[in-house]
Amino acid sequence: MLYLIDGLVGIFSVQVIYQDFKSRNGNLLVLIALAVLTACAVYGSYTTWPVFRFAGFNMSFLLLLFFTQLVLVWVRKRKWINPVNKSIGLFDILYLFLLSFWFSPRNFLLLLILAAGAGSMHGFIAIRQGKTARIPFAAYLAIVHLLFMALALGTKGDLYHDAFIKNLFVR
Repeated sequence: MLYLIDGLVGIFSVQVIYQDFKSRNGNLLVLIALAVLTACAVYGSYTTWPVFRFAGFNMSFLLLLFFTQLVLVWVRKRKWINPVNKSIGLFDILYLFLLSFWFSPRNFLLLLILAAGAGSMHGFIAIRQGKTARIPFAAYLAIVHLLFMALALGTKGDLYHDAFIKNLFVR
């Protein structure tokens, strides 16, 4: 059953990648479908307590990042600016919220670092080419999520365990 959920999440993640690269917009129906699949995956996981504990920690970390960004912008510009749709899209935030249920805190942090690194490279390349740097962050999140899902499937690992990534390189 979980392989079916992973497969459907993969299909919808490819849709997120396509939409975000094409038009920098997300589809609400895709997000709803991913939310339903996330709920099914959480329900079908080993135990729901660690999943909710990890998701709570991941969401707390995201809130800390969001408020830190607000404060830094306030310090720089001396006025409160809503960063939604100026520096990060609402779809990106909602997609991050859903992804917080899929990972342990260390793996979630690694997901954020890899996706932000790929997005930064995209922005640097766009700026060097003289284009406006609009980064499809949800697409990079989906790419890294698909990569992690493929690694977990190939190694019979679990994204809820902090040692998952470490165990890939230790044999």
